[in-house]
Amino acid sequence: MNEFEPLMTGHVGGLSGATELIQNTYTCQESSQQSRDTGTYAVCKGEQGEHFELRTGMDVLPGPVANTEEYFTAEGGTAFSYAFNIAGGSSVFACSVNGGALVECETLQRGHEYGPTWKVSMDAESAAVPSEGFRNDPTLAMLYAKPLDVGTTINFQAVSCQPETTDSIRCINPNGNGFVISPDGVSPV
Repeated sequence: MNEFEPLMTGHVGGLSGATELIQNTYTCQESSQQSRDTGTYAVCKGEQGEHFELRTGMDVLPGPVANTEEYFTAEGGTAFSYAFNIAGGSSVFACSVNGGALVECETLQRGHEYGPTWKVSMDAESAAVPSEGFRNDPTLAMLYAKPLDVGTTINFQAVSCQPETTDSIRCINPNGNGFVISPDGVSPV
């Protein structure tokens, strides 16, 4: 395979660059520009719908990889770019990512149908900052989040997240900081 070189433009680009077949199994489409949010410069798809990305940025959590662009949202005047929750999990559990580097997650505390929540935020360089909140209504992230399967990783330029169970999500950043959030609380990793 010819090595795809990322075009360091810092702009989100459409897939319009070179295409190459790898081992007669994956078709890789080079982007004309590197995504500033995800670091992706080529997307590869298999015959059975498998998906992986050639990207710059941080080492990511292992596991099947979600197509990050499918989680992009510009709904409702949101202050974030991407939103996801756990497939088969609670509808009052969601994470959002802004600019490919700031992740924020929130879920109801165990045993409550509304009210007290666990919240956490983490950027590209700092440790996770947990807090408690109170929610009577769903957040915009909860309203516009798309389900992410347990064990599937969603990757951005400076954060990688993965649902570990139907009620917990793990996220890490390039500096080795990370967290797991669940209805039981927020734990550093």
